[in-house]
Amino acid sequence: MNHANPRGGSGAVASGRNTLSSSGQAGARRMSRNRLADSSSPYLLQHAANPVLWHPWDEQAFLLAQNSQRPIFLSIGYATCHWCHVMARESFEDPAIASFLNHHFVPVKVDREQLPDVDNYYMIACSLLSGQGGWPLSAFLTPEGKPFYAATYWPPQQFIHYLSQIHQLWLNSRDQLEREAEQVITTIRELNQPEKASGHASIALTRDAVEQLQESFDNKHGGFSSAPKFPREAALHLLLDWAIRKGDRRCWQQVQNSLDSMVRGALFDHIGGGFHRYTTDRQWQLPHFEKMLFNQAQLSALYLRSWQLSGNRLHRHAAELTLQFVLQQMRRKDGLFYSAIDADSEGSEGRYYSWSRKELARSLSGAECQRATGMLQLNIIPELENRSLFTLRRGIAEQLAEDPEALRFLDGIRQRLQQLRQQRIAPLIDDKIVTAWNAMMISTLAEAALQLGERQYHQAAERAATALWHQHRVKDNQLWRDSRDGRHGVIASQEDYAWFCRACLAVYDLTEDECWLQRAEELNQEMREHFWDNSSGGFFLSDNNPLLPGPSRQLDDNAYPAGNSVAYEVLLMLNQRTGKPHYLHRADQLLNNMQANVLRYPSAYSYLLRVLAQRLEGGRESLQYGAAGALWLSLRRRRNRFELSLSLQEGWHLQAHNSPTEQRMGLQLNISGADIDYPEANDSECVDGKVIPLYSGRVLVRGKLNAISTPAPLLQVRYQACNQRHCLPPEIRVMQL
Repeated sequence: MNHANPRGGSGAVASGRNTLSSSGQAGARRMSRNRLADSSSPYLLQHAANPVLWHPWDEQAFLLAQNSQRPIFLSIGYATCHWCHVMARESFEDPAIASFLNHHFVPVKVDREQLPDVDNYYMIACSLLSGQGGWPLSAFLTPEGKPFYAATYWPPQQFIHYLSQIHQLWLNSRDQLEREAEQVITTIRELNQPEKASGHASIALTRDAVEQLQESFDNKHGGFSSAPKFPREAALHLLLDWAIRKGDRRCWQQVQNSLDSMVRGALFDHIGGGFHRYTTDRQWQLPHFEKMLFNQAQLSALYLRSWQLSGNRLHRHAAELTLQFVLQQMRRKDGLFYSAIDADSEGSEGRYYSWSRKELARSLSGAECQRATGMLQLNIIPELENRSLFTLRRGIAEQLAEDPEALRFLDGIRQRLQQLRQQRIAPLIDDKIVTAWNAMMISTLAEAALQLGERQYHQAAERAATALWHQHRVKDNQLWRDSRDGRHGVIASQEDYAWFCRACLAVYDLTEDECWLQRAEELNQEMREHFWDNSSGGFFLSDNNPLLPGPSRQLDDNAYPAGNSVAYEVLLMLNQRTGKPHYLHRADQLLNNMQANVLRYPSAYSYLLRVLAQRLEGGRESLQYGAAGALWLSLRRRRNRFELSLSLQEGWHLQAHNSPTEQRMGLQLNISGADIDYPEANDSECVDGKVIPLYSGRVLVRGKLNAISTPAPLLQVRYQACNQRHCLPPEIRVMQL
C-alpha cells in the first residue's frame, strides 16, 4: 500500500518460524500450482502455494503473454511487507479472484529487493499513472512489458472491479491502452535521462538542498513533513554536515531535535534495540514495525556521528543498541546479515513489540516498575488491540544523556523485558543476503570500530566483508545481488557494486590491509564496464534487462542513497587513497552529467550533495587521507582529550613541528582553546649542512581541550609531505573533534 495511507486491515497468518525453513519450501513446492516454488526469494516462496498461477520475471512469462495476447498483471513486493501480506490473504489466496487473474492475465510476481531495476522502473510508472507509490505495487502491462495502469494496495472488492474493467478495456479499447503505455514509456525515458548543465557545480547546490529541507522541516516533532514520518537519514546527515561546515545553529538544532524525537518515540525499539521502518503519525508514536537492514546501517552511523560531535550519550546508546540488535538478531553464522524482519506475528502487525500492563507487572517488581515507568511511558494504541508501546518520557532523554547510572538501570530493565519478549512467536526474518545492504552495514561497523575502539565491531566488519567477497563474487569476476542457503539469486545491480566498493574502502581504512583497496579498485572497474552509459554518462541500475521496455536508472536518493550518488563518493575516496587522477576525472564527469537533474530539485540528492561539499571544501571526517594517499590521518577524542594519528607510507616524511624551513612547512595543528603536545622527531635529514628533524612512519599528536563545547570545535592540520625526489604542495585538512 502507498506508505502515505493510514494503516488498516489485519495482518498475515502467524508464523512461528524465525526464517522460511527448508521444510516450508518443500511444502510450498508440493502444494504449488505456479512457477515460484523453485525461487531463491523468500517473498516469491510465500506465494508459491497461491491459486494464482504466478510466473517469475523471466522470458517464459513474456512469451506466454505475447502468444496468448493477454496483458500482464505485475505484482511487486517483498517478504516483510505488511500490506503485501494483507493483499495476499485477501486477494491472491481467494480462488475466485485467482481464477479471473489466471484466465484473463499473465500474473508475474517480483521481489523488489531482488530486482531493484524492475521495481524502480515500474514505481516511476506507478507514480506517473496514479500519483502515488508503495508496495504492493500492482501494474498492468502490455505483453511487451509497457505499463498502462498501476496502483498499490486494493481491497478485494476494488481489486476484482479493476480486474474486470481492465479486461474489458483490453478487449474493446486495446489501441487506446497501448497509446497510453507508449506515452508512459516516453516520459520514463525522459525522466531517466541524465542532463548536463552549463558551468561547474558549486557549493550553492548543497546550500539550495539545505534550504529546501529546512522549509519542509517539522519544527515541533522533528523530521520532515507530516505523516507518515520516515527517518530520511541522508537528509539529516546533510544538515548535520552543513551545521558543522558553516556553523549553522539552525541546522544543528533541527538535526538534534529529529534524532532526539526518533529515539525518544516509538520508531526506536526501546526493548530490543534497532529502528522500525517509519511511523504512520507525525509524533513518532505509531511505527510500521518492520525492521530493514539498510535502516539499521544508516541510522546507527548517523547517531554515532552525532555522538561524536555532541557527546550526547543517548545518541551513542541508540547506536550501540542498534548495532547489538543487528549482530544478535540479524546476523548469520558466517557473519553476513539478513535483509529484514517482518512487522507481523500471531496474525497482527506489531504484536511482538507491544505490551499489556499485566505482562509488565509479572516481570518487574513494584519499585522497578515505578522507576521504569517514570522514565518509559506506556502509550495505549487502539490499532494494536489496546496494547501499549514504550517511549521515553519528555526530559528523560536529556537525563539519560547526562546520567550513566540511569542509563544502566534502564538497560537492565530492557534486558529483562527482552527475555520475556523472546518467549513470544517471533516475526518472520527475510534471510536472504543482499550485497548492497550487507555492504552498508559493513561500512557502519567499520566506522563504529574506529570511533568506539570496540574490537567486536572491527571483527564483525572484517568477517562480513570477507564472507561477502568469497560468497558473492565468484568466478569470471561476477558479483551476485543476493543469495540464500548457499544459492545465488540474481546478478548484481550497479548499487551492489557501488556499496560493496565503499565497504571495501571502509575495511581498508580500518585494517590498512592493501588487499581491500585492490578489491575496491577491481569492483569499481567492473562497475564502469558493466553499467556506465557511454552516450549520456552516469550509471544504469542494471547491466542488461531485456524484458524491461527501457533502461532503468536510479538518479535521486530514496530510502537509501542511489547507486550513482555512492559511485560519486567511491570515486573521490579512491582518488584520495591512491592519488590516481582518473578517479577524480570520472567523479567530475558523473556529477556534470547529472547536474541539470540536481538543479531541478536539490534536496532529492542529499547524499550526493553532502559528498559534493566535501569535494569542494574538504571533509570534516575524523579519518582522512592526504599527500595523494601517502598520508593517513585519524582523529580520536575522549571527552576533553584527543589524539591525532598520522601514518606515512614508506619513503615519505613531514617536517617536524619545530623545524620549518623557508622552503617547507612543518606540521602544525590549529584549534581554539586547546593545548597541543607534539612528539619528538623520529627521523631527520641533512640539508645544506643542517640537520632537519622529520616525522616518518607513524606519529601521534596529543591535545587537551580547555573547555568542552557543542558542537565540537574544528581541528586544522597543516603539513607538507615529501619523499626523496620531491615535495608536494602544502596541504590543510580540517577535522571535527
